[in-house]
Amino acid sequence: MDIKNTCCKALKKYGLKAQTMIFVEELGETLQALSKHERGGGSHELKDNLAQELADLYITAKQMEIGYGIEKEVQYWISAKLKMLEKRIED
Repeated sequence: MDIKNTCCKALKKYGLKAQTMIFVEELGETLQALSKHERGGGSHELKDNLAQELADLYITAKQMEIGYGIEKEVQYWISAKLKMLEKRIED
């Protein structure tokens, strides 16, 4: 399955404004899942919920990259921030 193609279809069908609000909702749901996971000791059910929310967040974040036309910029910053993280790890 091609994530970019599916994300483009979603943006075309629902619009950037609606998908941006979904992204914001997914941010909140991911925060809630992380909080429950930490309080609940990492049960299988809580791990599965966290995995589902992270998947939703990943998909909607990809829609934001595409919708706002910043895919190249995001890739640049991912690379730059990974380099910074590697440097901090090594120090």
